[in-house]
Amino acid sequence: MGESEQRVERPGPRRILVVGDTHGHAQFVKAAIDHAIRHECDAILQLGDFGFWPGGSGIAFLSEIGKHLRKNPIPFYVIHGNHDAPPIYNLFGIADDGFAPMTLKGNAIPNMFYIPQSSVWEWSGVRFGNLSGAVSVDRTLRKPGISWWAGERPTVEEAERLMAKGKLDVLVMHDAPFSARLELLHGKGGWPVECLADSREVSMLLDEVTRETNPKLILHGHWHLRQSIWAPLDDAIYRVEGFADNTTWQRETDLALSCGVLTLPDLLIDGVANPNRILLDMFA
Repeated sequence: MGESEQRVERPGPRRILVVGDTHGHAQFVKAAIDHAIRHECDAILQLGDFGFWPGGSGIAFLSEIGKHLRKNPIPFYVIHGNHDAPPIYNLFGIADDGFAPMTLKGNAIPNMFYIPQSSVWEWSGVRFGNLSGAVSVDRTLRKPGISWWAGERPTVEEAERLMAKGKLDVLVMHDAPFSARLELLHGKGGWPVECLADSREVSMLLDEVTRETNPKLILHGHWHLRQSIWAPLDDAIYRVEGFADNTTWQRETDLALSCGVLTLPDLLIDGVANPNRILLDMFA
């Protein structure tokens, strides 16, 4: 499946539950779906490392989520992360609206959609674009084709394809731009130098995408942190919202760390227009 080349315009949702990494954790995803419906959301946007895995575990995960969405229908949109398998999400064919309805064993999974790389679309008058994937700094501990895939990172060509489509209101990514300074957290992991260099290269590419698309809001997962910052880049400053992963979840109240309700067109998250937690202070 090739990347989406069209700009999608549609009325779209006005209340979107944004969800961080889910890593194939079905109970967490079902709780997020229920949370979205309770909070009167009309769509869910998941930020990668969803659980597109080969073998029985991946099939069981998609099947369980599909069954839950049949009983509790809400459109569920997913971008891919570095721990999602390209052979799985590349099987989904792109529909006329630019999204790719998910399938399982050749059958459509109702209400589930993959957002192809470098897509641009409009929801409620707000222009979105995505650049998915990231680098696995722990790739030396993983098995190629089983828990690690060579196509995990966004390419320069994919970034250029997105940047050529013009300015965005919301930039949706799995990884965070380098200007958010989360790369500094890698220093605590003792990861191989070449893996850290690759990760830095990708995050700096995301800075370039940020410069060119000039978004009002950046959404990302990957780092397993809930954080709201203003990230300085050149002469500008960008609002960056990161979402935590399923490991933070034990009960309903924990969903606030992994999820947030984005309202359109005002770009409020959980009713807040301006983040007041400045993570950059941690590194001062």
